[in-house]
Amino acid sequence: LFSMGSSLYHYLTDHPRVLPAKEKQIHYFKYYMQYPMQWYLRHFPTASSFLAAGALMSGEASPGYLPYPDVAYRIKKHMPGPRIVAVGRNPLERAYSSYMYNYVAPVMKMMRKGRVPNISRGLTDKEY
Repeated sequence: LFSMGSSLYHYLTDHPRVLPAKEKQIHYFKYYMQYPMQWYLRHFPTASSFLAAGALMSGEASPGYLPYPDVAYRIKKHMPGPRIVAVGRNPLERAYSSYMYNYVAPVMKMMRKGRVPNISRGLTDKEY
């Protein structure tokens, strides 16, 4: 199950002329700018692997950038010319999805395994 941003990332990186970064979410321009730009660039394919693959582009997906206007400025300042794609979503649906993924699903998993005190193991989801 992917969010739209993850789906788009996978559609793009499945293209034979696109080589993805070694990690999908690097977050350099928000959390790691204390490291030199070379640290960030090491997350991407080398020039020789790029040429060998016949690739035309590379990229990463860091959804945490969107709420911070200073990140767009930093990207522009340190990497002139990148293409930035932003995927929007209904904020209430996004909040609900995040809540279900980050809170409900882990607790349900713990309950199914009998790791929650006073909750029987092996019940159906409706029973929990």
